[in-house]
Amino acid sequence: MCVTTRPDSEKLADPARQEPDFLRPIVLIQEESKDKEVTVKVVEDNLIEREKIERERNAFATGSQRELEGINLLDPACKVEFVVTVQALKEGWDCSFAYVFCSLATVHNKKDVEQLLGRVLRNIYVQGKRLVEKYLGSQAAFGFEDVPTNVTDLALSRQLEKALRQQGIRPEVLLEFIRKTIGWLASGRKLSVPTLLHVRFALEKALREKIEACRQKAYNSGYQLRLFSASAAVETSYKYAFAFDPDNYRPTAFYKGAFKFPKHLCGERFVGEFDSREEEECAREIEKHPLVKRWVRNVVGMFGLPTATGTFYPDFVAELQDGRALIVEYKGEHLVEHEQQKKNIGERWEETSGGKALFLWAVKKDEHGRDVHRQLQDKLAES
Repeated sequence: MCVTTRPDSEKLADPARQEPDFLRPIVLIQEESKDKEVTVKVVEDNLIEREKIERERNAFATGSQRELEGINLLDPACKVEFVVTVQALKEGWDCSFAYVFCSLATVHNKKDVEQLLGRVLRNIYVQGKRLVEKYLGSQAAFGFEDVPTNVTDLALSRQLEKALRQQGIRPEVLLEFIRKTIGWLASGRKLSVPTLLHVRFALEKALREKIEACRQKAYNSGYQLRLFSASAAVETSYKYAFAFDPDNYRPTAFYKGAFKFPKHLCGERFVGEFDSREEEECAREIEKHPLVKRWVRNVVGMFGLPTATGTFYPDFVAELQDGRALIVEYKGEHLVEHEQQKKNIGERWEETSGGKALFLWAVKKDEHGRDVHRQLQDKLAES
């Protein structure tokens, strides 16, 4: 049914492009899950083989297939006419021009039906109380609720500010940020206020992501200035030292291997499990080293160091025979480059400890060709 109306959609497409607020009708098809009869493959074969619709005019957003990523459906040059999805409510994208909805799945919940229809109905350009499809020669009234046509950029910014208001950002600052963003979209991207109003949900999502990115950038900047700038007054203080309590040691699971760890703070039967075989090997080297008095497999919620994005909980915390503290963080080769923030704060912690603390960033084989055993030996020998 939705495909047979395509000639009418094509008839509407060219005049629609000439409208002040550009629109291009898209068909949103919700098909059944893999274990049902009408799957993605069935729909794809029908569209391409039977209906002869070019592949570039179809986009699949089914969870594993994310063909809408990087595609601007508002772009007049965009060729997508059919969007196929499995769970339109849960896939995290918004199809702004989906004016035709076809569900091949069985939906029993009334609320789900209303939300699915809302994905389509909320985006249509409505003039007053009745939508008239003048280019098809009919005067069909679709009976939608009023959508304001005289909303200004200031009014839209106030609407969005209410939806985006959050702790830590002054309302007047947020309001001005949104106003300037709308102004940039209008002048730089040539998107009118009515167009932005009709894609308000997508705009709200983009603004929320932008705000979070700005917040994270500010965190990173403040973190760097506070801890790593030339004027930063940083010290490793024992005034507020963390004390490990064996009675409150609660890892998600315990180590079940054959190797014994008698130096473990909580006893050899209560060692938190390791993330990998390599991490276990690292723990063995710590256990066997004569300068290590006792150690603990650290877990989330115990000893941590601050980072720009939260708290870093190193893998192992040890007490040496001379009373100094040793932190060891083991990293697999695939994670080394992505975790440099942790290495940085660990080395900073050692630098400011006045010789009372050591930090080792352990890897399977470092740039000098040393294995974990040699890395630990050299770290304790140099101090």
